[in-house]
Amino acid sequence: MIALSSNSANMWIFYRFFFQKLDPLIMIWSGYVNLRNGSFSSSLFFNNSSTQHRDAFVLEQMFALMTTVAVMTAMLLHYTDDIKVWRMIQVVLLVWNFVCLNDTTFAVHLAGPFERVSKGVDCIYCVEVCTVLIIVRLCFLMGVGIWRPKIRNGVLYQR
Repeated sequence: MIALSSNSANMWIFYRFFFQKLDPLIMIWSGYVNLRNGSFSSSLFFNNSSTQHRDAFVLEQMFALMTTVAVMTAMLLHYTDDIKVWRMIQVVLLVWNFVCLNDTTFAVHLAGPFERVSKGVDCIYCVEVCTVLIIVRLCFLMGVGIWRPKIRNGVLYQR
């Protein structure tokens, strides 16, 4: 088990539940849907531009990579209370979410009017979920719901 450091902080229980349980499930579900459902033009984390047989291997490897990242992130966040580790992980995933949001909105913009109508519901759903993930990560990184005890010269002061 990873030892606690002096950078531990009290976090709102929502962050622990969201980042340890829901976020990995969203990531795995998104990868699975993108791998198995050809009607999605894009998903939360990577674009499914083709469902050709030659691309199946690449999509399966991407799904395996996303599953690995989701599980490792959840395990690391489960075994550490170090706020710096939590923030580093969330910054990386925030950049990933911004890139995916940009790709999804760009794909919707480039789609023709008939294609946009047929795939619009899926893309709108992806944009909404990416937006929620970005908002939660930004709230965490800005310190909403996180409080740290004041320690001066080894003495704990209450706020």
